[in-house]
Amino acid sequence: MNKDKIFEILSDWNFWFKPLPKTHIRKNYEEEIAKKSLAGEVIVIKGVRRSGKSTLLINEIKRLIANGTDIKNILFVNFEDQRFRMFDEQTLLEDIKNIYLEYIKPIGDIVIILDEVQNVKAWEQWVLKEYELSTNSLYVTGSNSYLLGAEFGTALGGRYLDIEVFPLSYKEYLDFNAMHINSKAELLHNKITLQQHFNSYMKYGGFPKTVLLEDEALKKDTVKIYYDSILLKDIVARYKLKNYQVLNELALFLLSNNASINAYNKLKNNFSSSFDTIRDYVEYLTNSYMILSIPKFDYSLRNQIANPKKYYAIDTGFSNAVSFNVSKK
Repeated sequence: MNKDKIFEILSDWNFWFKPLPKTHIRKNYEEEIAKKSLAGEVIVIKGVRRSGKSTLLINEIKRLIANGTDIKNILFVNFEDQRFRMFDEQTLLEDIKNIYLEYIKPIGDIVIILDEVQNVKAWEQWVLKEYELSTNSLYVTGSNSYLLGAEFGTALGGRYLDIEVFPLSYKEYLDFNAMHINSKAELLHNKITLQQHFNSYMKYGGFPKTVLLEDEALKKDTVKIYYDSILLKDIVARYKLKNYQVLNELALFLLSNNASINAYNKLKNNFSSSFDTIRDYVEYLTNSYMILSIPKFDYSLRNQIANPKKYYAIDTGFSNAVSFNVSKK
């Protein structure tokens, strides 16, 4: 183990020796995180990749500092950093903590923030150990609803509080564009501008970075990169899939037919795949937050489960970017 190298990686992501970056406020999420942090449980922040989870963590760091926490008592670890892969995964979390304590020497309780933690095996066991044996505050984020729900829930049962983060709502989109409507008069005065913003929001979606980009071609390219990243990192690599073509075609179909009712048997026939394969791939797409499923209403829970579901894209930018690609075929 190269302690200096691990510390260099940690130093790149932390703010012990550099100022915190400027960030946009997402008031509702930040208030929810602050409120739930008072309970002393592990805070789990989950949502689709690039929805702004890391920025919410930085804003939480700012809040903690404003309330008297020393910046050196906050450890931020971003497990998307590929450099961590050169170290022993079995001991990585404990090594990171020990190196941080040795080099920074914080006084008192610390705050440990683990970003995109699903990239580390058995992370939930380490978090459980920290929860049980220390008074440190723990924050965890990830882009897989199953890993952060079923597995973590089993390990920590009742010891965590979660927050789901989505791409920007239209109101948040307006806030990011410095449009603050507080009265009917302002609404009427800005009617044309608001319509233009709404058209852009529906076309390119609400991922924070794409909202801040001005070039339309760059917006489209960024959304496509997000799409590829979710398929390859959150699904193919996570589940060790070999049939990328079927997964990609299924994702394209569901996103291009946003809000359509689709049964597994229908999808199975469309893609000449087995029922189990289609069921699993839809589940993976849902776990990664690329799509959301809505059951058909029925007073019988059994019928709700049995009936085909509607599938929605997590963000309109996905649907429009994908529809554009499909139309070119």
